[in-house]
Amino acid sequence: MTGPEHFAEAERLIAMARNRPGKGDLYDYYGDEPATTMILADAQVHATLAVAAAAPQPVTASSV
Repeated sequence: MTGPEHFAEAERLIAMARNRPGKGDLYDYYGDEPATTMILADAQVHATLAVAAAAPQPVTASSV
């Protein structure tokens, strides 16, 4: 997966968590449902990977 693909997946998962029954908008409490917690945890992983993919790669002697 590329950085933009990870970002898109994170957004998709957040939208899925928001749209679960009984949930409100972004600032509403998501609740303690294990499924919602898992969805948000997966979204966090994808968001972190998107940021890591966007970071500049260090230059090493072997890559020059």
